[in-house]
Parts: sequence; structure tokens; C-alpha cells
Amino acid sequence: MRKIILLLVFIVISGMAFSQTFMHGVGAGLMWSHHPVESISGGIVYSPKIIFLQTNRSSVSVGLPIYLATTPISYRDNESEFATHIPVMVNYNFGRGSTLTNHTLMGFFVGGGFAYHHGTIENSNKVSSNYRNNIETIDAFGPAANAGIRIGTGRHTKKNIEVSFFYFKAINAHKLQMFGIGTQYNF
Repeated sequence: MRKIILLLVFIVISGMAFSQTFMHGVGAGLMWSHHPVESISGGIVYSPKIIFLQTNRSSVSVGLPIYLATTPISYRDNESEFATHIPVMVNYNFGRGSTLTNHTLMGFFVGGGFAYHHGTIENSNKVSSNYRNNIETIDAFGPAANAGIRIGTGRHTKKNIEVSFFYFKAINAHKLQMFGIGTQYNF
């Protein structure tokens, strides 16, 4: 059993050492959470990734799709709040966008990882006959999953348009659950 584990570790390390490729994209995204309160935020997405195991048709990559978002302006205090969502994702990529040389029309990816979310939430508490708003800062972390498709923008180019979905479930005290959708142009 040890020999098999050492062989797998050797294959992964040698694949990482000899076939690293950097790719990245930029776009827009929406995030919404259900717990502890419902909120929707939108913003920009920057997604760098390193492909370290690849064949002609597929690859495994480690990516960092960073969401920088803002919530809509609150009607009570006329302020908007900022949120940052930073996951580290390991994805299996197939078809378009899996490697620099794959020029098929479409591709997909699926993966999982761990994410950190920093943002604020607004809670309304009823105190006697008045409502009092509490703004609370959230620092949440936990497992994350994502999936998406890629559509090519030309026959002999690595560029593509990506539509992705993600899910995040915090494991710390806030118990935040978050869903997101994003679209980006990969270079």
C-alpha cells in the first residue's frame, strides 16, 4: 500500500513539475446567501489558475476565482457594503479551456475546494415598537464546490467564455450558505 501511495505522490509531483500552464480570466458575478439573512451582491470576478496535470483532452487545475462584490444600497442608511469571496478550487477540466492546445467547441469543469468569505450582513431587530438595524461583519470559511461550461470564441485560439456556478457552506459560527453564478472571458 505504501508503494502505491508513493507512486501516486511521485506521479502528481512530476506532473506538476513538467506540465504547468498558467491561465486566467476576468468577468462579472452574482452571489446570494440564504442564512443568516438573505442578501444578493454583484461584482467582478478574477480567476487565475495553474494547470498541472494535462492530456490532450483534459486537465486538473488549481484555481483562485476571486469575487469582489458589493451589496445594493440599503434603503435605511443609504450605504452599500462590500464582500470578498476567495476559494481555492481543484478542478477537473475537459474540452475547451482544459489546455492551451485544446480547440474543441465546448468544454466543462467540475471541482471542489475550500473558501474564505468576508462581508457584512444587516439584521433588523424589533425593539418595542421600533426596528433597530445591526451591521455585522462576517468572516466565514468552509468547503466549496463549483462547476461550469466553456464556449470557444475562435477556431485556433485558447480564448473562451465561461459560465460557472458555485456553492459555499461555512463551518464556523455564522453558518453562512452561499450560491453564486459568474461569467468571464478567459485569456
